[in-house]
Amino acid sequence: EDQLAIQAEIQIYENGGLDPNVEYVIDYLSFKVVNSNSLYVEVFAVPTSVLKEQFKKYEKITKIVDFIAPKFLVYKSLYSRNILDNSTDIIFHFSEEDSFVAVYNNGEYIIHKQIDSLDEIASKCNIHTNKLKRFLAEKGFDEGRYEDIEEEAIYNQILEIFTSNLQKIIHIVNNKRSIFGFEKV
Repeated sequence: EDQLAIQAEIQIYENGGLDPNVEYVIDYLSFKVVNSNSLYVEVFAVPTSVLKEQFKKYEKITKIVDFIAPKFLVYKSLYSRNILDNSTDIIFHFSEEDSFVAVYNNGEYIIHKQIDSLDEIASKCNIHTNKLKRFLAEKGFDEGRYEDIEEEAIYNQILEIFTSNLQKIIHIVNNKRSIFGFEKV
């Protein structure tokens, strides 16, 4: 375990483009590769200064922060509470600032991938984020609900952006299929 932590830190500095003059909080997750004695290791690095800045408002409230988990890991509780069955799932998280998909296999986190946030999608479509959210909530991906040429143009842009994001997701799922041995999602 200690050896793996050391190797993960060395690799993230050598191959992850980290600045050796910046202090980082580095952690990792490791997974056994199906039908192999190998491990798949995912390493995370965040500058300490960024963490301190992002979480200082919580430190004022609680006086101490013991544990910080990335958003994509919190979905594990859906499995431990039996809200979701142990299967292979892709969970989509959309927010104005950041969006991602998280892939879980038998209740265990496998991988995540950043996708376009609602703000980014709205910007690419030259509309306000609230208008995008209203379109998605009221009209969804039903082309017939978009009533005029302007709305149809926005629909086509939204569809193109989502298609691009789905292609990224398909790529990572296909890539991880052989490592984690799942058949379907």
